[in-house]
Amino acid sequence: MYLSPKSFRRGIYLLCLLLPAAWGISRDYYWIGGSGDWSDISHWATTSGGSVTHNQAPTAGDDVFFDSKSFPGAGQVVTVNSDNAFCHNFSWLGASGNPIFRSASNTVLNVYGSIDLINAMSFEFLGDVHLLAASGNHHLNAAGQLLHRNLLLQGTATWALQDDIQVDSLIELKSGSLVTAGHNISAGYLYILPATPVNLQLGASRIQLHGKPFRPVPWEDYPVCWIQSENLTLAAGTSTFEFTSPFGELRFRTAAAPVVLADVYFSNGGGEGLIAGDNGSSFRCSTLQFDGHGKILPPANINHLMLAPGKQYELNSGQTYQLQQITAVGTCAQPIGLRSTIAGDAVNFQATSGNIQLEFTTIRDLNASGGALFVANNAVDLGNNTGWTINARNGNDLYWVGGSGNWDDPMHWSFTSGGAGGACVPSGVDNVFFDGNSFSAAGQTVTVTSSGAHCRDMRWTGAAGNPVFAGSPNHQVNIYGSLLLIPSMQWHFEGDVFFVASAPGQTITTAGQTFKRNLIFNGNNGEWALQDKLEVILAIQLFRGSFITNDQDIICEDFLSNVPSPRTIRLGSSHVLLRLTRIDFCEWTLHASNLNFDAGTSLVELSTASGGMYHYGPRSILQYYHVLFSSDNAFVYSDQSVSTRVQNLRFLSQGYLGATVTSDTLDLAKGAEYTFIERDTQYIGRLIARGACDGTTLLFSGNPSEPAYFVTTKDNTNQYLSIQNIHALGPGRLIADQSIDLGNNNGWMINTLAPRTLYWVGGSGDWEDTAHWSLSSGGPGGACIPTDQDDVIFDERSFSQTGEVVSAIQYWSYRCRSMDWSRVTNSPQIRADYLLVFGSLTLSPDMTYSVSVTRFRGKDQHTITSAGHNLSYIYFEGPGKWTLQDDFEVNYINFYEGTWCTAGFDVTLANIYFSSGDNPKKIVLDSTHMVITGPTITIEPWRSYGSNLTVDAGTSLIEFTNPTGGMKNRDPLVFHQVLFSANEGQSCLGNEVGGSRYQWVKFNNDGIITGNNTFDTLLFAPGKSYKLAAGLTQTVNDYLQIIGNNCTPIELSSTQQGMPATISSTAAVINGDFIQMRDQKATGGARFFAGGHSTDIGNSNTGWIFDNAPGYVEDGFFGPDRVLCFQQSIALSAANNSTRESYLWQDGSTDAVFSVTAPGTYWAEVTFANNCQVRDTIRIAAQETFHVNLPADTVLCDGAILNLDATLDLTGITYEWENGSDQAQRTITGAGRYSVLLSLSGCTSKDSLEVSYVSPASLELGPDTVLCENAILLLDPGISGAGYQWQDGSSASSYTVTGPGRYHVIVTTSGCAVQDSIAVAYNPLPRFNLGNDSTLCAGRPLVLQAEVPNGRYRWQDGSSGVTFAATVSGNYWLEVDLAGCTARDSIEINFKPAPVFEFGPDTTLCKGQSLTLVPIVPQGTTLRWQDGSTDSQYRIRQQGQFHLNAAYNGCTYGDTIHVYFADPPVADLGADRVICAGEDVVLDATVNGAMYRWSDSSTDSFLTTGMAGLYWVEVSFGICSDRDSVEVTVTPLPELQLSNDTTVCEGGSAALQAFTAPGVGIQWPDGSTGAIFEAKVPGTYTAIATENGCESRDSVQLNWQAPLIFSLGQDTVVCDDTPYSLRGDRFGGQGLVWSDGSTLPVLSITAPGTYWLDVYNGACVSRDSIQVEFRTCAYFSAYIPNAFSPESAREENRLFKPYFPPGVEIVAFKMNIFDRWGNHLFSTQDPEGGWDGAWRDQPMDTGVYLYFIDVTYLDDRGEGREQLSGDIAVFR
Repeated sequence: MYLSPKSFRRGIYLLCLLLPAAWGISRDYYWIGGSGDWSDISHWATTSGGSVTHNQAPTAGDDVFFDSKSFPGAGQVVTVNSDNAFCHNFSWLGASGNPIFRSASNTVLNVYGSIDLINAMSFEFLGDVHLLAASGNHHLNAAGQLLHRNLLLQGTATWALQDDIQVDSLIELKSGSLVTAGHNISAGYLYILPATPVNLQLGASRIQLHGKPFRPVPWEDYPVCWIQSENLTLAAGTSTFEFTSPFGELRFRTAAAPVVLADVYFSNGGGEGLIAGDNGSSFRCSTLQFDGHGKILPPANINHLMLAPGKQYELNSGQTYQLQQITAVGTCAQPIGLRSTIAGDAVNFQATSGNIQLEFTTIRDLNASGGALFVANNAVDLGNNTGWTINARNGNDLYWVGGSGNWDDPMHWSFTSGGAGGACVPSGVDNVFFDGNSFSAAGQTVTVTSSGAHCRDMRWTGAAGNPVFAGSPNHQVNIYGSLLLIPSMQWHFEGDVFFVASAPGQTITTAGQTFKRNLIFNGNNGEWALQDKLEVILAIQLFRGSFITNDQDIICEDFLSNVPSPRTIRLGSSHVLLRLTRIDFCEWTLHASNLNFDAGTSLVELSTASGGMYHYGPRSILQYYHVLFSSDNAFVYSDQSVSTRVQNLRFLSQGYLGATVTSDTLDLAKGAEYTFIERDTQYIGRLIARGACDGTTLLFSGNPSEPAYFVTTKDNTNQYLSIQNIHALGPGRLIADQSIDLGNNNGWMINTLAPRTLYWVGGSGDWEDTAHWSLSSGGPGGACIPTDQDDVIFDERSFSQTGEVVSAIQYWSYRCRSMDWSRVTNSPQIRADYLLVFGSLTLSPDMTYSVSVTRFRGKDQHTITSAGHNLSYIYFEGPGKWTLQDDFEVNYINFYEGTWCTAGFDVTLANIYFSSGDNPKKIVLDSTHMVITGPTITIEPWRSYGSNLTVDAGTSLIEFTNPTGGMKNRDPLVFHQVLFSANEGQSCLGNEVGGSRYQWVKFNNDGIITGNNTFDTLLFAPGKSYKLAAGLTQTVNDYLQIIGNNCTPIELSSTQQGMPATISSTAAVINGDFIQMRDQKATGGARFFAGGHSTDIGNSNTGWIFDNAPGYVEDGFFGPDRVLCFQQSIALSAANNSTRESYLWQDGSTDAVFSVTAPGTYWAEVTFANNCQVRDTIRIAAQETFHVNLPADTVLCDGAILNLDATLDLTGITYEWENGSDQAQRTITGAGRYSVLLSLSGCTSKDSLEVSYVSPASLELGPDTVLCENAILLLDPGISGAGYQWQDGSSASSYTVTGPGRYHVIVTTSGCAVQDSIAVAYNPLPRFNLGNDSTLCAGRPLVLQAEVPNGRYRWQDGSSGVTFAATVSGNYWLEVDLAGCTARDSIEINFKPAPVFEFGPDTTLCKGQSLTLVPIVPQGTTLRWQDGSTDSQYRIRQQGQFHLNAAYNGCTYGDTIHVYFADPPVADLGADRVICAGEDVVLDATVNGAMYRWSDSSTDSFLTTGMAGLYWVEVSFGICSDRDSVEVTVTPLPELQLSNDTTVCEGGSAALQAFTAPGVGIQWPDGSTGAIFEAKVPGTYTAIATENGCESRDSVQLNWQAPLIFSLGQDTVVCDDTPYSLRGDRFGGQGLVWSDGSTLPVLSITAPGTYWLDVYNGACVSRDSIQVEFRTCAYFSAYIPNAFSPESAREENRLFKPYFPPGVEIVAFKMNIFDRWGNHLFSTQDPEGGWDGAWRDQPMDTGVYLYFIDVTYLDDRGEGREQLSGDIAVFR
């Protein structure tokens, strides 16, 4: 028979399936052939050095071996060329030739057993190693090799180290057990964060970690070592955790139990060690040692804390640290700093015993307790240290000497100016001086080193030579007093400066020096006052204390005081300027709790790019004077409990008010955009919204569906506003002239502008320039710039030269309804940061669109025509609908509200985010192909956060091309097709709530699916790894494909080992093969075929069938052989559904599909992306060779079987028998006609036969049996007329069995022979002996036993024990059954009487008692006591051991008792007692070890009472007791009553009176004894009354009420034509009186003079006065001539310009001159720079010209604006 290559391979596969090592059972893989790829199956042999190879690469159940026969040459390389490699055990033991194991960094070695490497190899595997065993004990033998990336242990097995291990990056222990067996570990990072139980046994191992904390994104940071106690069993042994990097960090995750370690060592002396933890975490360790600086944040129990000289240490304020020993020995040159993290907030040291001693330390905020002796010698006490014996080091004045040097060098410090060095390095109590004797040359440098700098005062007065103070950013300067710098020095110190004084009166003089980093104030009760201007590059931070600006100006990036500790900020008249230096946001943040904030008349200004003001804390008021946002973006935010009040709040750019703000004046910039948080209210006195013709100001609510509210106290009129969703609540009127109502505004008077169509004219220019806007195409400029309701058009008349540019002075000014560039010429450009479009956007290919952010906000339906331009960032912010008109490209889309219809056009973008708000959002995709190119960093490139999102997917395809692309939705959505097309990386797909539905999803790379989703079709690529959400369900309706191949298997697992993920389907086609599967559950009714080449890892999968689906061809991608039949041709496909495949056919062609037209054998070779190759062969047969032939008709005996085989030498044939069977073979067991139909490729062949049966005789010898020793058995079949043949050749009709063996007989009847057999075995009888008959003494039982192994026992009483205790006379027998055979024996036993008695247990008597022992024995018994006496009883009066022996009838018996005597207790309550009413007396009857019963039935050793009466107690020791009693008498207290609490005005006094009975003595706090006492200061006063030895007390409170402090304002000068009034009702109080005697709330001033006001407030009256003067004021007017002559003899007539009255300040000015045809001739912004009648230096003709003047001014009425226009005549 011809055997095709495919059939031959199938024969091998069939053989493999029949061997014990079948699929799913561990097989041995031996590497052969030297260098090669892991996926090349020609390198994997079934035996060491063998020639028979496996048919696929190793799976998770297979052991792999690299041995002495693997590599014929030296340095040969095994390359892992796929993303994942799998095996069970991974062994290189015995490998020779120094082989190399190599991979790229993106690969993973998945090992489900042990690892054995060798020294004589190169482990160049650059990817991760995963240990994933689910059970058993395994080991890791790295043999000194470095694991170059990460090592993950995730399984429920146990791994043991067999030698030291080195890992370049991370060791992560997620589950299972690790036993280090004392071997050392070296790694960059170690994370132990188990989700399931982890057991870690460290023994004596040293874990050395060299990594440093890192932050992949600004909001996430990762430590060097991270340990979680939950789910962790840690046996620390004597191990050591060593951190060697300069920034080692050990972090603990929140858990109820502390993490227990042995030794922890931060060994880098030049760095800082940090121990951190989540809230609630804690730890314990034997030794914690720092060689560098250190910080310990979680509470801890530390046996021995070791600190290094010259280093600084912080412990977390408020936490408790339990200690047994501290080694902290500093020196004069290298003192140690030990303090809490927050000044004034102490840490708690607890030690129960011993001495805790520190040497040369600086300590602050350390509370010591617990019984140990805490001593600090040569210490610097910086305050708030309790429980210590501090032998303080005296503060000194230290002088710098010797020029350049390091701060911590003692040789540079002297006790005198210019003296000898060698003094101690300064501490926090030492003043330091840099003076004329410090430096010997110019530019010498004082450098702060790693230990930092500490001092009390630092003064540079007199220092010469322009010295330098320097240090790196990671060092600190700590100043506990004042700082005085000088101009002639250079402050180059780049680190933070801490001011930590604990007393007032500190000053800071900067002398123009700039602090390079942060300035931090943190001192309980500390106070710092500026002496001159303060400039800080980064932040000023106030944690505790008082910050007084002293009216000095401040410049910094951030001003932060966001903690609730006590603080004071006084700004005076300072100008505080926040400006940017490093990032794009400056911040002012205050926490109002415990904050005394006085803004004075200060100006707080936030400038540059973006700035924010934030307020937090409890209900409080923060009052500012003047706040100016000169930044481009401004933010104001407060907790709802914080009320923010500003006298003058001004914005020079757009702003966001995320809080309720009360402002006397709210000043908004022209053309800017302002967002007011929805539902909050703005309280406004005067609203200045500077909208103008060249810029409308936009006011709107932060949520389009909810309004913001304005409350105004005055009428306010503004113009050129765009208002949306703002509700005005009065009482003042809000009037908006020439403005736009964008909808949902209440309470406004809006005089609306009419919508316009505007045309750009004049070429390049600024958007805000009205000269470029015309009401007609190419018409004259001068129209107001576009508003939110105006359409703008750029056309062929807009630009006259190539590349002209439209730009903007203010980036927020670009706003319009629709914008159309479709008709432009000359390739213009538009440049803008922001463009706000309320309608459609139409671009042109002949232009450059350089807009950073395009925002679509509006209603109704609109279009977007991008004309091939990338729109960069776009926002959909309005309820309208925008429909694409062409293909679309954008970097980023942020979707807040509205509908976006792609209309089937292709879309390319990097990220699309749907906001978290509830505003309706809808995207209509139609047939769009959307390509998303962005990566997943911490947020997926498609991300929906909120509800109310609708996706109308249509027939769209969403393709993610980035290797880390992903889609994450909050709520369930419906999609059509989703493709992850990248070949590398890992993509994610899922939902936060519920799950989405997908018509078709395909992954070409690794993938993670979260949420409960539904797929019609789900496709996974070969060679990739997929994780499904643990505990959740993915539903597949139609088709699921998970097919790998020999070269590229698929890994399928859940996201959490041990918790399965579920795939559910009722009828889908589930095709899988070559899968490494773990923790998968299949449900729903469909048949889930994992494939015959797949591995059920750890038997962790349920519902899956690890076999091939019917019709699945396991050995190739062609599928079954085929028959040409009547077809003209057959199309063969070599495609394997993976990416980047290449093909080679037998004829050399390289297409994926090959057309066959003739019978024959064809093959194709597929090369995968990892260079692994797979070849398959298929046979194409002719029609005539397809024929089946069954045997002829036949007759069989009943019971006989007939095997029919319809197999043809072609694969893939379908077999159909008459009973429906689909197998090639058929077993016949009954009569009938049998037929089979063969089908292949549409061809069929059929054959049949008839089978008949004859019945043989019935034969039965019976079952196999076992007989007992000496038994016989008769075998008799009982069939008459039959022929017999027994096993011994005899032919009798019966057979007698007398011995063991197998007996058989053949019986023949009617030509049919039947055979039966029986096996007979014999068991021996059990043998045992109970012994001879016996006579015994009563009281001593006889134990009977029989030792018969495996026997079953039955005694005469039915019991079944091995032994039996006989205690009475009688006959005893035992029957033993051994394997069904029994034997019996018996014995006669007679018991005679014996003298048995019992004294009972040992006992204790009270002294004086006795005990008589009386044994009860038969008469005639002989007795002998321990003392030899023979009496029948014995009396005991003293302590001892007593024994009796009794003899009777030849039998003896004895017993012993111990008797003890106890001392009785003594009850003594002492003498009777007399107490005062309200007092308690303690009656103490304590006797060690006694029990008590009092007269009130209580049982304590003492009784506390305040009641009169007789009390007794009974005291007991066991059975001994004693009683005593005592009488208690109560004396009443004297009567005392003081006058009521009272309040007087501050500085007043009050007479306090005591009321009591005659003869009672009175004593006041000052010792006086009178009934009247004069209280002069506020406080609580207590009087004591004394009578009969008893005292009564009463108290009264005296309060001072502070007088009301108010101000009528500074003396002023007012206009004599303007009414002026003073308001008194704004100061509070209960009443007021003006200087004219009136009591009205307002006083009108009509004449100059001095005016005063008295305000009554409780007991106090306060007064203030003001001087008011009158003057004549200036008001704006303009004189504009109507003609001029440039050649005039008079100079004032040569220029045309306006003239303004004296006293009027011109703030802004712009004048444009046009001719009668609209041509622009002249422009100036200088009010003194008039027009000379020329254009481009050429005199204009005599004639009439047009002028337009826009002037902003400041006069005595305030700021104003006028727009003037008219004619001007030019005369020559």
